[in-house]
Amino acid sequence: MSWKRRVLYPILVMLLVFSFTACDFLQPIEHETVEPLPPALIPSLYETYEGYFDIGVAVSASPGYSDTLSTHRDLIDKHFKSITAENEMKLQEILPWNYSSDYLDKLDLSKGDRVVNYAMNDDKRVRGHVLVWHTQISDWFLEDGNGKKT
Repeated sequence: MSWKRRVLYPILVMLLVFSFTACDFLQPIEHETVEPLPPALIPSLYETYEGYFDIGVAVSASPGYSDTLSTHRDLIDKHFKSITAENEMKLQEILPWNYSSDYLDKLDLSKGDRVVNYAMNDDKRVRGHVLVWHTQISDWFLEDGNGKKT
């Protein structure tokens, strides 16, 4: 390999790179700062698309978990017409895992009721979501009277 290729070509490449960095078209463009709209002027998502489709959101009503019905209520009230419970209507919440098949006196519908009551009070639709889910169900629930999996 000749000295030109070993020395001259790398120097030419570096000069070319440095010349590009000095060009105006590679400099950052300054943008005008725009103030955000006040919340009262921001249109509601569900009102904007009313007549086309519902705008919905998954919500949680589980205290200590991620109670979005409390923490994001203003956002939900303004932008969503339909809500879906995340886990509150699944068997793991209605009927805790450690219960046996003698369950009727142990059902806890309070979290699901909270979601439905919120929707009824705010004129929102409620979508059902996966009552029986394979990873969130006790083994006994899938057994017949003889203890065999169904």
